[in-house]
Amino acid sequence: MLGDLSALVLGVIVSAIGFAAAVPSLVHRKWRNATLLSFGIFSLLYGLRLLAGTNTVGILTGLSERGLRHVTAFITYVAPVPLLIFCHQILGGKWKQLTRWVLVVQVLFGMGAITSDLLQGRPATALLPNNLLITTYTLVVVAIIVYHLARGRWRPSPEWRVVLAGLLIFAVTVLHENLRGIGLLRHYISLEPWGFVMLIGTLGYLAAHRTFANEKRLIALESQLETARQIQSTILPARMPRVPGLRVCARYQPMQSVAGDFYDFLSVDEKRLGVLIADVAGHGVPAALIASMVKVASASQTDCASDPARLMAGLNQVFCRQLHGQFITAAFGFFDPPNRTLLYSAAGHPPLFCWRNSTREVCELSENGLPLGLQPDELYA
Repeated sequence: MLGDLSALVLGVIVSAIGFAAAVPSLVHRKWRNATLLSFGIFSLLYGLRLLAGTNTVGILTGLSERGLRHVTAFITYVAPVPLLIFCHQILGGKWKQLTRWVLVVQVLFGMGAITSDLLQGRPATALLPNNLLITTYTLVVVAIIVYHLARGRWRPSPEWRVVLAGLLIFAVTVLHENLRGIGLLRHYISLEPWGFVMLIGTLGYLAAHRTFANEKRLIALESQLETARQIQSTILPARMPRVPGLRVCARYQPMQSVAGDFYDFLSVDEKRLGVLIADVAGHGVPAALIASMVKVASASQTDCASDPARLMAGLNQVFCRQLHGQFITAAFGFFDPPNRTLLYSAAGHPPLFCWRNSTREVCELSENGLPLGLQPDELYA
């Protein structure tokens, strides 16, 4: 009775863990992960096999002992397949080739074992060959792990050592279970479920360790991005310029913490003003770094602020020497309120909207050249 209860409790726990691991990988695309899915399916099958071996499940489902034995045998033949897929996903190098061949062998054996049960009309007809096969797998895996550790070819990290300990304990309990099935051991207590629970615990430790490590890296990255955002805010104008006849307003809203969008004012004198707007291709920190280069480059072009086409050509030559594979779109307007004129030039930038009070219309200034950084001898209108 106590053994039946413990198997029932373990079966429910392991099945729940497998269900929780497998379902997100099937339902949500962003959680889709072959490693998690294969582990979840194996855990679910393992838990169901434990439940199928209890008297309680037989009473609740109404299945006969023979029917439950068929279910147990079917799961026994099939369960190693997702486990081998899981091992194939987490192991690298020559291990992948080994697990691939073992997986093929197990699939072929499972198909043959299920066919044998169906043809003979009784369960577990291939249980002895299955026990021998699983015993061989386990011994080979343990031998390979011990060999690589002894020769110093594998130096696992501290968290992986915990998983390795759980894996070796599970391997020992698997050997114990299959040697019982072969008849070489007369021990009646099944230790394999407890070994599997320990393996799940070590994998949970690994997942928790990686989660906390990722959170730590994300916090550090957020701190760095906040610092970058503060630095970027310093390259933008601190206040709007005061020019008679002009009212200047600006709103800066980057898509991310930092971005490649940039604007600046070039004051020629107290009565005239140049306005530069630029957009670096891309997003995030790389674009923000190039935006800071725009700040420096535009400051060097103040002497030609009254000639937007010349200013654009000067910026283009600077960035053709500095940028490799990236480009910048930009627009520059020179406002001259005393003469009531606006001179404008653009480099691959969206059109400027201009409101003409005399006609009560909005017009587009769509004169454009190539983006900055592409062609050093480009001329701008």
